Amino acid sequence: MDSVLIRYHEIALKKGNRAYFTEMLKRNIVAAVKDLGAKEIRSLPARLVLTFRDKIDPETLTERISSVFGIANFSLVQRTGRDIEQLRSQILAGLNGARFASFRIDTQRGDKSFPLNSPEINRQLGAAVQQKTGARVDLDNPEFTVYVEILPKDTYFGFNKLPGAGGLPVGTSGRLLSLISGGFDSPVAAYRMMQRGCRVIFVHFHSAPYQDKTSQDKVRDLVKRLTRHQFQSRLYMVPFGEIQRQIVAAVARPLRVVLYRRMMLRIGERIARREKARALVTGDGDPTGKPFGVWMAARHHAGEVEDDVGPFRHGLRGDARLVEIGGAGLDVIGEAGRPRRRDHVDQGELLDRFAAERAVGHQPFGQLAADHAGGAGDENVHAFPRPLRCHARP
Repeated sequence: MDSVLIRYHEIALKKGNRAYFTEMLKRNIVAAVKDLGAKEIRSLPARLVLTFRDKIDPETLTERISSVFGIANFSLVQRTGRDIEQLRSQILAGLNGARFASFRIDTQRGDKSFPLNSPEINRQLGAAVQQKTGARVDLDNPEFTVYVEILPKDTYFGFNKLPGAGGLPVGTSGRLLSLISGGFDSPVAAYRMMQRGCRVIFVHFHSAPYQDKTSQDKVRDLVKRLTRHQFQSRLYMVPFGEIQRQIVAAVARPLRVVLYRRMMLRIGERIARREKARALVTGDGDPTGKPFGVWMAARHHAGEVEDDVGPFRHGLRGDARLVEIGGAGLDVIGEAGRPRRRDHVDQGELLDRFAAERAVGHQPFGQLAADHAGGAGDENVHAFPRPLRCHARP
């Protein structure tokens, strides 16, 4: 197969700005396959056709296309002439000994000047396939489907449909900053925001030199996996061990984790403003079992850029499998037992106790956050061996 027929559905619901979403989807598709020798990508009603100069390994092509958000489903197709006899012979050759009990022919005649209408094409091609394979025709629940697209200049055929990643093209909904850990809540939150069209920048807080680099290596691997969906990412690695040490020295144990989170949000806010990100993405919330009242208090001063993905525990592990991640914890030094929960301390008491922030490191809380945000090391992560520049046509 030398082409891919790509179908989308949510983009088709857009009206005045549909062209913007379609062009962004084109750019992302070409970015995903640029090193495979893409020739062109063309728009058709509610679908796109991506053509290659040479035949491409089906497994590689399927993996690349299925990672692009904004695609409902797609088919690997072969371009052929507009003659019905040539189309019949190419389809029979493409079956290549495939075995199936039932099948159907699905023809979309985009060019109404073609001499045969869709039912006539289905009957002629179906008779040929039935004679070659002996399979029965089943229009409702076929085991195997042959798709045919009749266009003004070309005809395409392919077998079966492969599921796409769905959602909206990455880049259509602005930038977000993800506070990512080595677990699966925060990577799935980032994945779901990408699926809604957001470009995500990542920040990870590590406890080096007080802990080893396990969490850093884990997060680099997670970001690399997530980068398959947006093709290039930036990862900030924030050294958080010294902040934790100062909090441990200045604050009673029950509130330390809350202060850790407030510091992370403050630092994340600084980085978000630098990157012009519109919100923070976290994997925390009451449905995940976190102390929601305490967490809301910790978020109190995060500012207008702060947001989270909301309740998403339902189906979270399914999305974690899509991202190919497993669970791992955060590095927390000097902690044992449970942090304060909602039933032990109310929000007002927490906000009063946050005056202890100014005792941390004997400097204003905001300045300490700014110093660590400025010192965060950033890394560029690419989905493929070399950076890819996204264009609608290569």
